[in-house]
Amino acid sequence: MQDKNCHVLLCPQKPGSSSSSKKMASQKGKTGLTLYKNAVNKVQELFLGLLLLPASYKAVFYWFLVILGSFICDFLPIPQSYFSNRRNVLNVYFVKWSWGWTLCLLSPHIFLTSAVYTYGNIVTMIRNLTRLAVGTAFWYFWVNLFLYIKQETGSCVGDKTTTAILACRKKGFHWYEFDISGHTFLLIYCCLIIAEELQIMRDWDSVIFHMEPRNDKQKLKYWHSVVTPLAKALLWSTGLLQILWEFMFLWTCLYFHTVSQKVLGAVVAIFTWLVTYKMWYKFRISPGLPWKPRHTESKQP
Repeated sequence: MQDKNCHVLLCPQKPGSSSSSKKMASQKGKTGLTLYKNAVNKVQELFLGLLLLPASYKAVFYWFLVILGSFICDFLPIPQSYFSNRRNVLNVYFVKWSWGWTLCLLSPHIFLTSAVYTYGNIVTMIRNLTRLAVGTAFWYFWVNLFLYIKQETGSCVGDKTTTAILACRKKGFHWYEFDISGHTFLLIYCCLIIAEELQIMRDWDSVIFHMEPRNDKQKLKYWHSVVTPLAKALLWSTGLLQILWEFMFLWTCLYFHTVSQKVLGAVVAIFTWLVTYKMWYKFRISPGLPWKPRHTESKQP
């Protein structure tokens, strides 16, 4: 036996003891790496699970958040913060341009994924992209209607002869109007469209097995392998963008507008999503719905 009083560097080592120590250290390192990878995988699964929740679930959640946030805003006001300032960076450079940011990420996502499940049929690919054109038309219509209502219901407090918002404010007076929350509408609308368009990624890895058999299936497998890294990168990017919209939507509920103004904005967003994705897009004369496995597709009228 080794002398207990002997220094570890001076005492003779048993044959094989050094290699055993190295093996143990190596095993501990591998165990730590495995635990780390498992933890990362769990976080990814949780993130993707929340991101790919059906849009209908998200619509219910957003509605609940509008009601709860509005109640807190009116009856339990929270202290002012950086996000209560309309000039905060996220509001100025992201929220005000939220539809543009959403288009920038969804356009390549729809183009690339539809290139695979349409076998590169350019006409069908363009048809899928027209969902964003329809969304843009609704966005433009509703935002301008909100501005019109704001102008027509408003008055300049302190100078009733002034009928323009900017002129009233330049004179130092306050413009009082019914201002339907454009941010509530836009952020909910963006999130619901993102939720609908990303649903294809739930079955992306098995998309080839759900496709109709054709002679050029090998070509399909090749393009699927090429598109997959880009599609997954866009999935993560768009997912992070959606989290940002939801984060800013929370602050809108807590700090800005009245209950009725936010409720109306939410109603318009959810109504527009229902009319398009849950009704019109199920018909053949429409941009059509995003791809789903055949066993989950509903027959189009």
